[in-house]
Amino acid sequence: MVIQRFNICLVRLDPTTRAETAKTRPCVVVSPDELNHAVATVIIAPMTTVGRGWPTRVPVRFQGKDGEIALDQIRAVDKVRLVKRLGKLEAAIAEAVLDTLGRNVCTVKKLIQRTTASFNARLRHAMRQAGLKEVRCKFDFEGTKLITS
Repeated sequence: MVIQRFNICLVRLDPTTRAETAKTRPCVVVSPDELNHAVATVIIAPMTTVGRGWPTRVPVRFQGKDGEIALDQIRAVDKVRLVKRLGKLEAAIAEAVLDTLGRNVCTVKKLIQRTTASFNARLRHAMRQAGLKEVRCKFDFEGTKLITS
């Protein structure tokens, strides 16, 4: 089966743990085609008929049922879990998925930036309080290293 972004596939999600979306259900492939053709996994977002109205959910009507694409339950699955292709998202819904993913990534990025700035200020204050030589220091955005100068 050729897998493309925004295909809707029936996916076996079990076994799952605790709050993960379970069962065999329709899911939207959200990974880019470059990945879909190159690796053994795809990134999917489960579809559900339970409406939550959360900002991470995109309303959708599929096979005569109203529901949501649960972007808060996004995950990578091996392609062997894909049972069959059921269809493809309409272009407007696909755009809404991308918009929602982008909006939530930006929210997380802003939160990380604010947290990092707060950490940097506390680090400089602690260094002054400890009587350490004033240095320009910054914890980088990615949170992987301490930069001093």
